[in-house]
Amino acid sequence: SIFSHKIHAEKYFQAGGSYERIDGRWHIRNIYPNTPLARAGILKGDEIVSVNGQPFKEVRSFNVTTTVEVGVRRLSNGPIQLYKIKPELR
Repeated sequence: SIFSHKIHAEKYFQAGGSYERIDGRWHIRNIYPNTPLARAGILKGDEIVSVNGQPFKEVRSFNVTTTVEVGVRRLSNGPIQLYKIKPELR
């Protein structure tokens, strides 16, 4: 029947955060507990500069099955720190 039909959410690989664009730069809005971003030590407010040397793309950058290198800037003109994370299927 129409009432017993199950709806399944599509799963995809994620790093465990939400992102926002501020002045043309991508920043981490939230980091969820026990996720790749949280375990790596990346913080809310950090700027994501790159993923595997390429500009960050909100939806596609972490939808991969392999470990990625994330370039993060903590201060607006500070040095870029590199973190390795493995996105998880969620």
